[in-house]
Amino acid sequence: MIKPSEYAQRRLAWAQRADFGRPITAFLINAHFASCCCVGNTYRHVRRTPEGEFADGHLIRTSDIQQVTDWTDFWAIHTRSGSCYVIVTFDRKGGRASLAQLLKTVVKGYHFTPNGLH
Repeated sequence: MIKPSEYAQRRLAWAQRADFGRPITAFLINAHFASCCCVGNTYRHVRRTPEGEFADGHLIRTSDIQQVTDWTDFWAIHTRSGSCYVIVTFDRKGGRASLAQLLKTVVKGYHFTPNGLH
């Protein structure tokens, strides 16, 4: 579990006030992309449980990304499972570069992860 930096806290508050035109599954900080999915620390996840699953600060891996939307100040990713995540901050060690690589991959086309491997 990770506590967000002051910068991430300000951006998180800003993102939570924004209208993304659809329900948001969670907000992610320290995001980076690999294998057509996103890994990041989750905040305000709609499926968080009293037992701590999807609790604020926990590291998650999304399902395969189907769409990436640039909302000027934030990026939104739409996944194969129907979730919509807002990227609040990128991982300092190549997070933004990994998004650029994902966008290049999406343009070329890719095969989704088989259902049995999720």
